[in-house]
Amino acid sequence: MRCGVVWRGAARVKFAQATVRRKGQVQEVRAGGGAYGGESTGVKSRVSKSVRL
Repeated sequence: MRCGVVWRGAARVKFAQATVRRKGQVQEVRAGGGAYGGESTGVKSRVSKSVRL
């Protein structure tokens, strides 16, 4: 069982490093106040959900 303890520590370090790397890729969700605060990460101007005729 001693081997599992060592692996747990290594996994915790790898997870912490991966979390730091992910912060550069994904914008964090901002806490909104009120009934409806809009989209959680803001309205994306480059995304179009409509079909042009």
